[in-house]
Amino acid sequence: MSEQSTIFRETQQRIASWLHNCADQLTLSMSLGIFGDHSFARYIASELKQQGFNKITFISSNCSSSKLDDLPVIKPADEQLAALNAIFLGSMALPQSQQKILEDNGYNGAIFAVPDGQTMCTEPRFDPTDKHALAALKNKHKGETFFVIGNGPSINATPPEQLKDGIFMAGNGILLRTEFRPDYYFLIDSICVDAWQPIIESLTVPILAVSHLAERMQGINNTLFYPVSYQTELADLNPADTGFFSGNTIICPMILFATYMGAKRIVILGVDNNYSKLATKNYHFHKDYYKNTDLVIDESTGKNLELRQQTGILHAVRTAQSMGVEVVDATPVDNNLGLVKADYHQFI
Repeated sequence: MSEQSTIFRETQQRIASWLHNCADQLTLSMSLGIFGDHSFARYIASELKQQGFNKITFISSNCSSSKLDDLPVIKPADEQLAALNAIFLGSMALPQSQQKILEDNGYNGAIFAVPDGQTMCTEPRFDPTDKHALAALKNKHKGETFFVIGNGPSINATPPEQLKDGIFMAGNGILLRTEFRPDYYFLIDSICVDAWQPIIESLTVPILAVSHLAERMQGINNTLFYPVSYQTELADLNPADTGFFSGNTIICPMILFATYMGAKRIVILGVDNNYSKLATKNYHFHKDYYKNTDLVIDESTGKNLELRQQTGILHAVRTAQSMGVEVVDATPVDNNLGLVKADYHQFI
């Protein structure tokens, strides 16, 4: 059996120690809340249940169901919030934001947040990472130009099919462009597996997917799973041991992997990042990007999403630049990144 990543084991140990310290301050009869409905929040709930706590409620601003994992779900503004004796923050990346929401809604009980969560893996439940396979990617394409290709509408004006030389990285719905296949295909969201699984299963190129998709992608060949953390200041790139952050967009891990693989230059395409400015609701290059999904982003949500993705992408860019990689942006729209612009036509 190949050596596995240490980040998962370290995450589990750190969470277990933190929860043990928290539990020492509580009694089993207390009513507990967990703010969040994603993997880490649900992991906290499962661990607390194993310790004997059975009065647990999820707090979620977005969950449309009244139950999650057979536990009740309430909104932050629900009057039941005040009855909770303590609340665990289910965000590793932004616990301060969650705490502010609770305080704004009048909660004044005990609040627990995992220390230094941004350095942990967001999926402690799985350990599928093959450390040796990740190590084999280091400097695999040393000195080459990488194209990091997003799914914004602008790639219809800068089609990746016309690119001739370089290493091509793309992900998610790029598979709808039937005449183009990247050299490396990336996945970070389960919705993408649901939308395009038959095409994903037919791919012959390497697939780089985040670890929390391991169960969903069992049996799909050519797939290498890597851990995700929210740690953005990386002194050294070692995806197996430190994880790569998602930055709320697949562009971030692509930039980091391009750097890890030895890129001399990275050219960004199709990263529009202007959800709040679009007159139409075509956020992607294909009008039916997500079938059966009426995706509508209001201006406020769009601005927030732009800022979060801008922050993540620029973190990844700074990491690449600190390691001597030139990064240019050939996206032909204003995408709030402020990167050096390049003309797409020089690459075809």
